[in-house]
This record gives sequence, structure tokens and C-alpha cells, in this order.
Amino acid sequence: MKKITFIVLGLLFSNYAFCQLVINPQVGLTASSLTTDPEGTEATGRIGYTFGGSVRMGDKVYFNPGIFWVKSTNELTSKSEFGETSFSEIKDNATINMLHIPAQVGVKLIDTDPFALRIAGGPSLSWVTSVKDNAFGYTKDFYNDKIWGAKFGVGVDILFLTADLSYELGMTDIYKFSDAKNNILSLTAGIKF
Repeated sequence: MKKITFIVLGLLFSNYAFCQLVINPQVGLTASSLTTDPEGTEATGRIGYTFGGSVRMGDKVYFNPGIFWVKSTNELTSKSEFGETSFSEIKDNATINMLHIPAQVGVKLIDTDPFALRIAGGPSLSWVTSVKDNAFGYTKDFYNDKIWGAKFGVGVDILFLTADLSYELGMTDIYKFSDAKNNILSLTAGIKF
């Protein structure tokens, strides 16, 4: 059984070695939201940005790994309350920079000469590289080392231009002290070679 698996994987990867290859640098905007507010705070998603690129290997069905730098921000509001009286409120942005590596498999639903419509999905892995100073004292040590997600989306190609809308569902906790997961909506534009 192991030999058959290795033969099938070898044939698939050798097929990709001789297939159509598209290099796709991209830039775009992100909007993040936490699934749960960290204890004692309320979180509101903010606009961030991303840039990087991916490689499409294949034609109608393709493998699409990439590497991106992502800035993700959530505005946190902390309140100290006693009954109906609020004694203090702290409001600040918790901004993180991440190295983001998605590995998607896609299918072209429409594939004409000037236009293509694509869908793709797969796992993603992120590493927090830095955290901007904030009033809550959150540092890089507050975040988990590896953050897994499931990314899926739709994209179009018009001539040499690309546009992709994707949603990443957080699969692991972003913080070490909370069960909050970070979901990210991204809209990117790029060119293809």
C-alpha cells in the first residue's frame, strides 16, 4: 500500500513539474475579527493590509502555495465596572504583523482566453513576527507560536490582472490566554506572469 501511495504522489508531483506555472504577486486589504472577546475586553475588527505572492501550478485544477506579510488589527476596549458605574475605560489597537503561508488547491470554473473564474481552498499557517506597542501591554509572547487557519475564496483573471476575495477561518487560538480565534477577510489585486 505504501508503494502505491508513493507512486501516485510521485506521478502527481512529476505532473506539476511540467505543468503550467503562474507567478502572482499581490497586494490588498484585510479585515479581521475575533471569534471571542479576550477576557475583560470588547474586540472590534479593523482594516489591515497584506502583500506577497503565490504560485499556481496546474491548469484547470491547480496547486496554489503562497507567502504573504499580513498586518492585522483589532481595536480592544476594556471596562472596569461596578454595578452600572464605569470607573475607567482603555481603548487601543492590538496590531500584529504575521508571516502567512497558505497552501490551496483550486479549480477554474470558467477558463476562456481573456477571463477565468477560480475557486480555491486549503490550510494556512501564520507566525506572529511582531506586535505594535499598545495600552494593554500585549507583546509577541501573548500570541501562540503557530496559528492555523482554513482559507477559501474566489478569484478572477482578466488578461494579466488578478483579483481574489478570500476568507480565512481561524482554526487555532491566536492568544495563549484566550480561546479567541482570528478570522480574516482579504481582498487582493495582482498581476500574473
